[in-house]
Amino acid sequence: MKTVVVILLIVIVVSIVLARKKSDVSCNDFWKKRADGAFVIDVRSAQEYASGHVDDARNIPHDIIGAKIDSLTSNKTAQILLYCRSGNRSGAAKQTLVGLGYSNVVNAGGYDALVACKPAK
Repeated sequence: MKTVVVILLIVIVVSIVLARKKSDVSCNDFWKKRADGAFVIDVRSAQEYASGHVDDARNIPHDIIGAKIDSLTSNKTAQILLYCRSGNRSGAAKQTLVGLGYSNVVNAGGYDALVACKPAK
């Protein structure tokens, strides 16, 4: 019984740690890649996008990104940075794009975290 409890606790801790990692890139790397010309896509709803977004980001909600990505790029090797509120929807959008053959897609995590570490001009 003790072994089962210990294993269960280990599984819970590992799950929590993995759940916290909501992005594939550091905040500084996001801003560098953006400055280097990566496509930036806000996968939140139009209402969330209207309330604030990264400069030059295009709004393509996560649930339609597969059908709309060609309006931005059809280059399957283009650098694409995705973000949402927390990293969950951008993670789902990344899976969609990877499934369509895009090979250079990054889940950048949440909007608030990105804005908080935006470098000064």
